[in-house]
Amino acid sequence: DSLRDEASYVETNYLCAKMEGHEEGLAEGHAEGHAEGHAEGKEEGKEEGKEETTRTIAVKLIHQGVEIEIIKAVTGLSVAAIEDLVKSVR
Repeated sequence: DSLRDEASYVETNYLCAKMEGHEEGLAEGHAEGHAEGHAEGKEEGKEEGKEETTRTIAVKLIHQGVEIEIIKAVTGLSVAAIEDLVKSVR
């Protein structure tokens, strides 16, 4: 009977430790995922900001009558992207 009690005690402790480890693992995984997601989102936001700035510059150059090839050289945008901007501003 005492062996059964001891086995039950050991099993209970094992299960508690396993659950605690599982919860800690989930918390750590969540924290790491959150940090990675935040960093990726910040990087994506920076890229979107750069792209928007590039398009804004291109639109200003289009309004000034600058040739597409010059806009391409200045902004790095493709001719197709610049032509799409030309269509959207007219």
